[in-house]
Parts: sequence; C-alpha cells; structure tokens
Amino acid sequence: MKWTVCATEDRRVIDAIDIKDYDPEWPKAFELEKNRIMEKLGELVLEIEHIGSTAVPGISAKPVIDILIAVKDMGRAMECAVKLADLGYEHVQEDDVERIFLFRGMPRTHHVHIVEHGSETFRKHVVFRDYLREHADTRNEYDRLKRALAARYRTDRKTYVDSKTDFVERVVEKATRERDGMKTTLSRF
Repeated sequence: MKWTVCATEDRRVIDAIDIKDYDPEWPKAFELEKNRIMEKLGELVLEIEHIGSTAVPGISAKPVIDILIAVKDMGRAMECAVKLADLGYEHVQEDDVERIFLFRGMPRTHHVHIVEHGSETFRKHVVFRDYLREHADTRNEYDRLKRALAARYRTDRKTYVDSKTDFVERVVEKATRERDGMKTTLSRF
C-alpha cells in the first residue's frame, strides 16, 4: 500500500486547486466508483455516501468525487484501506483517529473518507451536504468562498481546506439546530 505523508513542490503544482462549474456527470462518476468499492470491500461496508461539493447540484467544485464509507468500527477501517490500494488509492497518514483518508489519481480524481457508521464525523459530512442541497443562499455563499480561496491558495491544499473550516462548522451547527428544532416541534404533536 502507498502511504503519503507530505507533498513535494512538484506534486503541489500537479495537485493544484482547480474549481470547475457543476458537472451533472459527477453523480454518475460516484455511482461507478461506489460499485467498484462495494465489489472490493463487500460486507466491510455498512453505507457509502456521495459527499462534498460534487454531491451538491449547482455548486462549483474541485472535480474530485468525495466518498464517505461507513464501517462498523474503526478497527475495520484499515482493512478497507489496504483493499482500496488494489483500486489505486493512496492512504494519507494523518493524526485523525476518527477517519482514514485516501485519494486516487494525480491530479486527484477521488477522495475516500472511512469513518465509523453513526459517528459524529459521518453525521457532519451528511448534514453539511444535505443543507447545501436544500439552501441555495448558503450554497451560493460557499461557492463564492471556495472560488476566492482557490484563487488565493491554488497550490496550498491544506490552507485551502483549513480556510473553509469555520464556514463548514457554522453551517453544520445551524443545520443541526434547525433539524433538532424540527424534531422538538414534531414531537409536540
């Protein structure tokens, strides 16, 4: 299995942030890759979700399909990562104990996030995606932010991602409050 710890300067240029207008082929690309992953991982996987901006119609994105794989527990995650190496994925060594991250291609074509099913990490990814799908104003604001950050940090992926964190956390917090408010209202009936 390939392990990637840091990027060289040449790799940073090849792997530059390149934002594209929404492409209706992205969901199809997800489905194709989801099928390949399911064939390889089988019952290790409890759920696979299309996340990230390529999963949100109408928003621009890096043309990278983000895939969230949910496993029973993180003990099975590394087993998945090893098997995904056979499909060309590289594991990125991180300090995150709640997620294993892999990518394929250079420039990147796919990201895989392996997390525990039902975990807070799983929930946040899905909540953020769903909120953007349902709220055009927030989706458009995020679109503008990503374009501005990509122009500023074109070859600095880490800073680009880190610079989106506050926005993403605010949206997840707002979406959670709204969802929990709806549950409270519905439970009164």
